[in-house]
Amino acid sequence: MSRYLIAVFFLLGTTACDSRTGEESDGDMTAENIAVVRHQLEEMDAGNLDVFDELCAQGYRYHAPGVPEPLTCEEHKESAREFYTAFSDFGHTVEDIVAVGDRVVVRLIDFGTHTGNFAGLPATGNAVRFSVIAINRLENGKIAETWITADFPTLLQQLGSVPPGLLGEVP
Repeated sequence: MSRYLIAVFFLLGTTACDSRTGEESDGDMTAENIAVVRHQLEEMDAGNLDVFDELCAQGYRYHAPGVPEPLTCEEHKESAREFYTAFSDFGHTVEDIVAVGDRVVVRLIDFGTHTGNFAGLPATGNAVRFSVIAINRLENGKIAETWITADFPTLLQQLGSVPPGLLGEVP
């Protein structure tokens, strides 16, 4: 039982603020980092992709499966624009968000309706829903690096690009 409590305290990154120096605690920093990541997602879903210009740190890198080199902030912004164009009501539901030190991990459900061309697939009108996990590294209140893994096979199955049953049940 005590091992689990130690793990919880470690994951939460809680430390006390030093009242003598007024220095920010790690707990304050993790809360601020979570707020930055939430702000990015909320602004993106509101149609404000210029939030990338606001929140990307100098030298930002975006790592995604199947992409041989990390994307720059501008390239990631364009990739996001393609999703929001192909899926007219594209959005995110935050299922979990945890921060430790300079990292914020988010488990998301992405959703939308396929109303435009996506990865060479013409609009199907199909509703999609798939899971995503993103790990963000922050520096000075900005996102410096993001690693993402997404259930793209499920997305493609929902678009009819993968035969039904090949991947099992779709959530």
